[in-house]
Amino acid sequence: QRRVHGDILSVYFFSLTFSSSSHTMDSVKSGSSHLNYTMAALVTVGGIMGYARKRSKPSLIAGTAFGVIYAVAAHRSYSEPLQGHGLALGVSATLTAVSVKRYLTSGTPMVAGLAVLGALCGLYNGRKVQQLWI
Repeated sequence: QRRVHGDILSVYFFSLTFSSSSHTMDSVKSGSSHLNYTMAALVTVGGIMGYARKRSKPSLIAGTAFGVIYAVAAHRSYSEPLQGHGLALGVSATLTAVSVKRYLTSGTPMVAGLAVLGALCGLYNGRKVQQLWI
C-alpha cells in the first residue's frame, strides 16, 4: 500500500511538472516560487541541525548558503521569473552534485535524500525555465 501511494504521488508530481498545456506568464509566476521557498527553509534547517548534532561547521555554512540562494531565487521569480528559476536550477544542480559526492563517501541516507530532493527541485525549475524560454 505504501508503494502504491508513493507511485501515485510521483505520477501526480510529474503530471503537474511536465504537463503540455500552454502557460501564460501569470500562470508561471503564480505559486511557482513555493517550492524554492520550501527548499530554502529545508536546507537551512538541515544545516542548523547538522551543526547542532555534530558541530559540523561545513553543514551550517553550506545549509545557510544554499538556503539564502534558494530564497533569493524564489524572490526573483516574482519580478524576473526566468532569472529566478534559472538561479534555482543552478543551485539545485550544485546541491545535487555535492550531495551525490558526499553520499558516495559517507553512505548516509540523509545525504541521499538531499540529493534526490535537489534533483527533483532541479527538474521542476528546469521545466519552468523551458516554459519561460520558449
